[in-house]
Amino acid sequence: MSKGKRILFLSATTHIFIDSFSIGIAIVISEIFGKNQKYFDVGIILASFTIATAIAEPLWGFISDMIQKRGFIVSMGLFGASFFFSLFPLYNFFSFSSVLYLSVVSFLTGLFAGTYHSVATTFLNETVCQENRGFFQGINNAGGSVGRMAAPFVLSLLIAKVSFSAAFLPYIFLGIPIGVISFFLYPKADSFSIKNLPEKKFAFVVDRFVVLLMVISFLRTAFFLTALNFLPSFLTGFKKFDSIKSGYIMTLVLASGIFAQPIGGKISDYSNRSFFMTILLFASGFSFFLFLFLPFSIGLFFLALSFFATLMTFPILFAIIGDEVPRENMGFLTGLVSGAGGLSAAVLQIVSGAMSEKISPQSAFLLLSLLPILSAFASMLLRKKLN
Repeated sequence: MSKGKRILFLSATTHIFIDSFSIGIAIVISEIFGKNQKYFDVGIILASFTIATAIAEPLWGFISDMIQKRGFIVSMGLFGASFFFSLFPLYNFFSFSSVLYLSVVSFLTGLFAGTYHSVATTFLNETVCQENRGFFQGINNAGGSVGRMAAPFVLSLLIAKVSFSAAFLPYIFLGIPIGVISFFLYPKADSFSIKNLPEKKFAFVVDRFVVLLMVISFLRTAFFLTALNFLPSFLTGFKKFDSIKSGYIMTLVLASGIFAQPIGGKISDYSNRSFFMTILLFASGFSFFLFLFLPFSIGLFFLALSFFATLMTFPILFAIIGDEVPRENMGFLTGLVSGAGGLSAAVLQIVSGAMSEKISPQSAFLLLSLLPILSAFASMLLRKKLN
């Protein structure tokens, strides 16, 4: 197996778990608070995870640029995130401050899960040629879609049929061991001397091109993570669905992401990446808007279409970074772009929680539908930069 394919296999496998954490937290928190419509508590705990990833992604990216041990960092992240996520059931011992306890554990899970996107995608970008970069990033991100698709079904089923604590067994018996094993399987990246780095290492950070990438990530990721993570509580609290039905719906709308990301990445390899991303972001916002105002059985199709279009953009943005960003800065700048999305999602999750309680969950979702459209306008400006 070639170096690039081995990195892709290990990275995609890790991605299955990493991208299941945010939706996994959403599932278990909806079970604790969502049924009682304590949406603000849900928002605080979800925001703790995304704030941690927003901090961690540029930090781990910077460290990986320095030490060049990207495989070790990715493996350590999976191990640590799986461990801290498995501590969620202990909230019963802190009933007097369960929100605080769950927020801390959520933060620690995010701190380790935040090792992934900046480091693993940089590892791939360094290894794969530009002609295949979008497709490889798409395959890598498809692993994340598998995790997002499987988590609602598996966790909801375990909660309903076994017990609440059983939902964490996959991470204890698979996530932690895979994190340990993958450490020995990742190939070492080609190292380079720190003495050869540019004197003004952060000069490229202030470039308007990077700022535009951050704006796109800020708006798009805020929409995707907030809508996705609030959906379980929306279904159980607002629509009054039980855990299993909610899990089925989540699995249905996320299943297409397995195909969306490789397809999106591959098309971008043969087209103008930013122009294609602009079209997808417009389609995402408009489809989510239709989901809110059509009968649920019909709107479900547009919800799936919205997520499908959004997911297609993830490998494209990472491929653009690989095409344009200098190698010596790539881990840090990838983390900066990815972290911007996490930071905005954290804010929007708190706002959405407050709006859901004070007005209605549907009003909060309506606000979210505007974000991918605004992101599309930023992508149009990015196209001018690339041209």
